[in-house]
Parts: sequence; C-alpha cells; structure tokens
Amino acid sequence: EQMGLGWKSSYGTGTVEFAITTSIEVVCTNTPTKCDNSFLEILYGYEWELTKSPAGAWQYTAKDGA
Repeated sequence: EQMGLGWKSSYGTGTVEFAITTSIEVVCTNTPTKCDNSFLEILYGYEWELTKSPAGAWQYTAKDGA
C-alpha cells in the first residue's frame, strides 16, 4: 500500500519539514541543463562524513560545512 512513498514517516507532524528522503542533499550541478562532469567533480571534490539528521535519518554531509 505504501510502495513508492518513501517519504512517509511517523516522525513529527508529517509535514514537509519532517520529511525523510534518500538522496544526496546537494545541488547536483551549477548548470543542470549542461551535460558535463560537474556532478562528479562536486561528489569527489569534498570529503563526506556520515551524520544524523534532526529526524534521526543517517545522511552524508560535506566535512567542515563545505
């Protein structure tokens, strides 16, 4: 019944600020309509660390707030 609704959660009020998603929380590229290697440059250009979100979900964030 809930297939495809990975954002559904019993955490908080259920509104958008409590949504739990599974994706890299960064801008993919500065030029999303241009096909190039920008995404990989961003991905490999930072050191990432596993952190826990306020909702309790584990996610990767760039070290040193980059």
